[in-house]
Amino acid sequence: MPDNYLDILRQANAVSQVRPNSLIETVENGQEQVNWQMLASYLDSSIFEFILQNKDIPQVSAYGIKLAQELANNFNINR
Repeated sequence: MPDNYLDILRQANAVSQVRPNSLIETVENGQEQVNWQMLASYLDSSIFEFILQNKDIPQVSAYGIKLAQELANNFNINR
């Protein structure tokens, strides 16, 4: 069982070496860090994909509407 999130991401990278993008990147001093922007992008696309695929479930549909409203309010997005 992994001890922390960096170990989990290392395992995910090991499984998906065929993809050129990595969630863990090495910075100038040789340290590893999480590419948070890529991780956030993956998570938000996964969430929206889940909502769209399960929109017939009332709870999921309600959550999708609530999320869209919160995004619009928080980021000044007009529909």
